[in-house]
Amino acid sequence: AVPGRRNSIPNLHKALSVMRYFMTTNVNDKISLFLSSIIILTIGCIFYASITGQFEKHKSWVYSVDNNKQDIVVSASENELLLWNKRKCTDRLVGHTDAIKTVAFSHSGQQIASGSIDKSIKVWSSTNKKAIKTLNSHKEGVNKVEFSNTDKYIISAGYDDKMFIWDW
Repeated sequence: AVPGRRNSIPNLHKALSVMRYFMTTNVNDKISLFLSSIIILTIGCIFYASITGQFEKHKSWVYSVDNNKQDIVVSASENELLLWNKRKCTDRLVGHTDAIKTVAFSHSGQQIASGSIDKSIKVWSSTNKKAIKTLNSHKEGVNKVEFSNTDKYIISAGYDDKMFIWDW
């Protein structure tokens, strides 16, 4: 016996018996077992999502998220912003022509700023869900936007190694 390995022989026998089972089982039984496992895993994932409050699925990667005081969440994915309320997508804001890398709610919660690989920053109204301003000066994509504490300015950073302070 090896110190610290009390049940190594019984565990080895269990592993070998599982291997023997798979070696002696016909292909149809293996396929049935595989498909049953997929179904069980899928049901488990759906159950997990329902109890943990997972959000609906995006079409692509989610690059950025933010929320306001009313617990509305905005997420950036590809060239659209998604607004969420109680884990359900309520609106899609489309206007950028390339992936949105950053998003931020204003401190008042009335505006949303988004920065994209298309080199633009858009300011959106969170009430009427429309773009109210487009800011262009970056020579490369925008990777960060933030509102100042008073919401008077938007600060942006880009892949062009520039930072701008916008009096929008």
